[in-house]
Amino acid sequence: MQAVGYEPGGLHPPAQETWRNSMAIRTYFPGRGTMIERALLEGEAKGRVKGLAEGRAEGLAEGLIEGRRLVVVSALRSRDIDISLEVRERILSCTDLDTLERWLDRAFIVATAEELFSE
Repeated sequence: MQAVGYEPGGLHPPAQETWRNSMAIRTYFPGRGTMIERALLEGEAKGRVKGLAEGRAEGLAEGLIEGRRLVVVSALRSRDIDISLEVRERILSCTDLDTLERWLDRAFIVATAEELFSE
């Protein structure tokens, strides 16, 4: 047997509606400063802060990766190394920071752009 929820079956329809409205968290607690309201508001605030922090960290990581991509291409260009469309696309689509760091180190010693990818 599975419990679905309590409905005040013995009440008249207008009383049932009043009961449902009074049991809704959002309409029952606002402005009363109850412990449950404070806990609800604190939980929402913590959730927002956590979401912002996670979003910020994700944005920073993406920015770091994008910066490394551009620096790899720039390092090759500064050495007058031709970069084919395939090589450029491979560099600019890479999402692994360790790989980009390795390519950046190699960008200063390779003779061709394709040599970035050889192990």
